[in-house]
Amino acid sequence: MTENRLAQFEEKFSAFQEKRILLYGVGENAKAIVERYDDSYRLIGLLSFNHAPSILYGKHTFGIEDLEGLAPDLVIVTEMDQKCSKLLASSGNIPVYDLNGSRLNHETAEDDGLAGRNEKNSSGQGSGKRQYPCPQKRNDRTDRFTEK
Repeated sequence: MTENRLAQFEEKFSAFQEKRILLYGVGENAKAIVERYDDSYRLIGLLSFNHAPSILYGKHTFGIEDLEGLAPDLVIVTEMDQKCSKLLASSGNIPVYDLNGSRLNHETAEDDGLAGRNEKNSSGQGSGKRQYPCPQKRNDRTDRFTEK
């Protein structure tokens, strides 16, 4: 994760420093966020479909079945993958965001502190609407994503 992306993370999520944050993903983005922000954010752990419960980057890893019991205030998706839709289906009322600060599991983000930081309308004002659902990888083995 580049310095610019880390700065963008701080810009988008600084209002949530005192909230219980669960990171979805265990890759390089999650590692960089934990290493940089573990002392200044309440990062309660990492959520993964592929890892058995363990400790990674100094944080506990959890499965999707643990989501409700953990009761995070929000989940931040650090890597988009095909299992992301399962996360959204299991998240209930827990807000789920991508690294750009776009809310993924509801149509609007008006009450979550990020309203106006998502897509812009013609007047330059934020509409509060989400930009992207969790994408599915295409079968042609490219790195491009298509919307579900």
